[in-house]
Amino acid sequence: MEFNEYVEEIEKSLRLVAAAVRRKGRVLLREHDITSPQFDALIALNNEGELTIGELSSKLYLAYSTTTDLVDRLERAGYVCLAAGLGGSTCCTGSTEAAGCTDY
Repeated sequence: MEFNEYVEEIEKSLRLVAAAVRRKGRVLLREHDITSPQFDALIALNNEGELTIGELSSKLYLAYSTTTDLVDRLERAGYVCLAAGLGGSTCCTGSTEAAGCTDY
């Protein structure tokens, strides 16, 4: 088998794995009643810690208003906590458990 054939086989295998992960991920998101963009926000908050809505908007490449709506839904579900930040900005912190925000 030539090098290019190995590359093609590896690429095909990676695509199959990616599809399986995507399918399983959709099932898990449905079980927790969150969307892919909401999950992306939780990942960003987990990686970065506390972020303002503007900072989170930039990381997600979403409009500020879209991010605000997304975070509001996550807050109602108990996945994030909102607090007043410096200069009147709203800061957002992720929670590892639904309804786990008790520090604010």
